[in-house]
Amino acid sequence: MDLNEVAIFIKVIQKGSFTGAALALDMPKSTVSTKISNLEKRLGISLITRSTRKIRLTPAGEAFFLRSTKAIDEINAAEIAVRSANIEPQGQFRITAPIDIGNTILPSLTAIFLKKFPKVKFDILLSDRRVDFLEDEVDLAIRAGELKDSSLIAKKVGEVVFQIYASPKYLKDKGEPTNPKELGDHTCVHFTPLSIDGWQLKSGKRSIAVALTEKIAVNNMSLAHGLALEGAGIALLPSFLCESEIKSGKLVPILRDWSSEIAPMHFVYPAQKYVPPTIKAFIEMSSLTLRNRFSFLGN
Repeated sequence: MDLNEVAIFIKVIQKGSFTGAALALDMPKSTVSTKISNLEKRLGISLITRSTRKIRLTPAGEAFFLRSTKAIDEINAAEIAVRSANIEPQGQFRITAPIDIGNTILPSLTAIFLKKFPKVKFDILLSDRRVDFLEDEVDLAIRAGELKDSSLIAKKVGEVVFQIYASPKYLKDKGEPTNPKELGDHTCVHFTPLSIDGWQLKSGKRSIAVALTEKIAVNNMSLAHGLALEGAGIALLPSFLCESEIKSGKLVPILRDWSSEIAPMHFVYPAQKYVPPTIKAFIEMSSLTLRNRFSFLGN
C-alpha cells in the first residue's frame, strides 16, 4: 500500500478539491489526480465522483475516508511519540494551580525540575478560578475537587482536607469546644468560597452542618490562616497549609475527629493522542512527592 496515495486522498476530501489539496501539499494538481486514480485502480473501486465544480465521496469512498483518516492519525501520533521519546523537555511550560496549593508546592517542584531540565521556561499562573486551557494557553493544571469536564485527562496525586484549628491564645481566652455544635458559640473565621453560611463537617459516617453565628467572613485563604494565627477565631483550614504552625505550636488542631469532605487533587491536561515530554516528565517527577505530601491518613 502506498500511504502517500492515502494521505493525498484524505487531503483532497479535507480541502474539498484537487486544487486545494495540491496547494496544501505543494505539488502539481496533475500529480494529485494521478495519485487518486492509482489508489482507485489498486482498490478496484471509485472513491470520488468528480464534476467540473465539486467532488463527492461515493459510499465506498466515505467508508474508506473515515477509516483511513483514523489510521493516518495513529501513524502520525506513533511517529511523534517515537521521535519525542529521547527529546529533552524544553521550551515554554505554562502551569496553573490554586493560589495556596501553588504557593505551598510549586517552589520546590519547580526548582527540582529545572535542575534536571534547565531548558524549560516556566510560566506559572496561580488563580483560584478554573482557568480555560485554550484561552489561557495552559499546558498543565493542578486542581482540587471533583472534575466535571470529561474532555480532560486527570491523574490523581493526592487529597486535600480542611480541619479545624485555633491558636493557643484563642483557646486560653475563649476555651476549647468539645463538639461541633459548640462552634456556634465561638468566633469562627469563615472562608466563604467553601459555603455561604457555615461549615459541613464529617466524622466517619456522621455529618453535621454547623451554623456560624459569630463569624469573620473572608474570601482569601491566606487571610483566614493569618487571622487564626493572630487568635481572632477558630478556622477551618486545609491541613497542608498548617503543617509548620502545628509543629511550632502556633496553631492547635481541635475537634480532631471532624473535618471537611476529602477532596481529590489531580494533575489535569487536555485530552490528546501525544503527551508532550515536558508535561509527561513534570507529572512523573512530581507525583510521588505530592502523594506523600497530600495523603490523608484518616481516609
